[in-house]
Amino acid sequence: MDSRCKACTFYSYNLYSFGLFTLQICKKKNIPTVKPRKGILIWPTKGTLTSGFGNRDGRRHEGIDIAAPKGTPKKAAAAGEVVFSGWGPTGYGKMVILEHKNNLTTVYAHNSKILVKKGARVKQGQRISLMGSTGRSTGPHLHFEVRNDTEPKNPIKYLPVKR
Repeated sequence: MDSRCKACTFYSYNLYSFGLFTLQICKKKNIPTVKPRKGILIWPTKGTLTSGFGNRDGRRHEGIDIAAPKGTPKKAAAAGEVVFSGWGPTGYGKMVILEHKNNLTTVYAHNSKILVKKGARVKQGQRISLMGSTGRSTGPHLHFEVRNDTEPKNPIKYLPVKR
């Protein structure tokens, strides 16, 4: 176990029976989690919100979907470190996971191209990938997740009201 970690937890993406993917994310010692409040993050892309957080067609949707043309830039919602960059679980396609302060993590899925590598530090607003439709997807969009201490949270509660 990494000496920085108080305990190690795992992300488990249960992808509608298409596969299981785990990624070890370490909780930092003595760091409180973030309480949701508007404006902690910036909107990661321009586009149309097409699907919300929560139950969708009898299944849990652990993020929001934002549709935009292929190649539209996706940006880091907050400064942080790239902890995963590559082909994710079956349904997520090419994806990026960023770890931020206070045990907050963001996930960016269905990219056509990834612009950052694991271990890189990114600034808020930095381009990290381009809009695509990789994985289980019906068209180009961003599947965007926010996890607080590894628990999926509604991203809308962390984003500013205006884009």
